[in-house]
Amino acid sequence: MDAVVGMEGNGPASPDLREIGCILASDNAVALDAVMARMMGLDPGKLRFMQTAKEAGLGDFDSESIEIAGALEPIPDFKIPPLGGEANLGNPAIQSMLESKTTLLPEADPDLCTACGTCVEQCPMEALSMPEDLPVVDADLCIACFCCQEICPEKAIALR
Repeated sequence: MDAVVGMEGNGPASPDLREIGCILASDNAVALDAVMARMMGLDPGKLRFMQTAKEAGLGDFDSESIEIAGALEPIPDFKIPPLGGEANLGNPAIQSMLESKTTLLPEADPDLCTACGTCVEQCPMEALSMPEDLPVVDADLCIACFCCQEICPEKAIALR
């Protein structure tokens, strides 16, 4: 691994270059990535790609299983890239945005719905109600089984 000059921050094409002055080598790519992660100040066990590689039998990132020739010296004040979801778990605004983009809920088309009530009757969680001739979903009760969409005789329910 060429770490003579490395990228910091938001990679993999970050304009933030930093002189590191290291060349690393290994016959185990997972161990090599683990050593560099530790040098950057990261715990390899918290990186999803490292966990996946270990589970696939491609190598091990546990420090006890890695033999290092030379000193493992952390890179001071290394700006780590944004990580997978782990970096955003504590941010309510990001979590809310992600949830809104990934949660599908049934929604009735007022032009197609005849207010027959079949969807309300067939909902296993009783998450649908018909307050004004149009079914409305209670997002807290809905389990996204989409029975309402399947059972609707008018095909008036879409996922949004």
